Amino acid sequence: MGLNVPGEDVVTDLIECEGPDCKIKFYLIRCVGLNVSIDDSPSDWVCYECLGHDKPIVVLEKENKSSKQIKTKSSNTVKEYAFTLEKAKESAKTVVLDTLKTIRSESFCKLNDKLSDILTVTVEKLENSNAAIENCEMLIQHIWPSVIEGDSKQLISTRLEKKAASFHQIRGSADIKLTFISFMDNLEIENYSTRICRLVLQFLLQQLFQELMKKRHPIPSTSGEKTSVLTISASEEQALRFTAGYICRKLSRHNERVN
Repeated sequence: MGLNVPGEDVVTDLIECEGPDCKIKFYLIRCVGLNVSIDDSPSDWVCYECLGHDKPIVVLEKENKSSKQIKTKSSNTVKEYAFTLEKAKESAKTVVLDTLKTIRSESFCKLNDKLSDILTVTVEKLENSNAAIENCEMLIQHIWPSVIEGDSKQLISTRLEKKAASFHQIRGSADIKLTFISFMDNLEIENYSTRICRLVLQFLLQQLFQELMKKRHPIPSTSGEKTSVLTISASEEQALRFTAGYICRKLSRHNERVN
């Protein structure tokens, strides 16, 4: 009959139809189509087809009771971000200053005396002066299109690829170079070679790009979200639990062999 029922029920629950010219002949008690019990007279045992009923869909009682509903969020929602261009420009000096301090603390910087020296001077002058605030804002504004590039894409890997490709196109632009020259002039940083200044600029842009992306994380929000209900049976839930546990065990055993 094509109904999903346990094998042991087939023999015990199989009933012969009393209907005239029945094509099915035998059917399961649960498919009778009437609210009858096992003690009813044989004339009451007539299959669903002879009664003119639709073919029933059998669901196991224990499976029906253990079915769970899972709410899934619709992807068609507008994301809100914790860090906008306006907020970034408001704290531009702090963001750039923190970025320069991060670069200065890196091991590769400590191995290069000239690079370490110019970064130390730049940090000290930026801390004690507001002359280059507008330059800090402009640097952020120049690379901001790369920070928000690909935000509409669903896959994280796709978003990052879009952002990286955009950043590598922007980082060598003439506008950014002129902004950085003005930044150094306003802070009165002099007597450093063009090569060292270029290194500072590239390290600054790279680190600034990463810092802005970290700050610009999506804000979890329930407003305007659409939810749909997904029902899974007990057997499906068991399969998911087994799969999750199996993966963890395999990884654990692999790590034990490696170590």
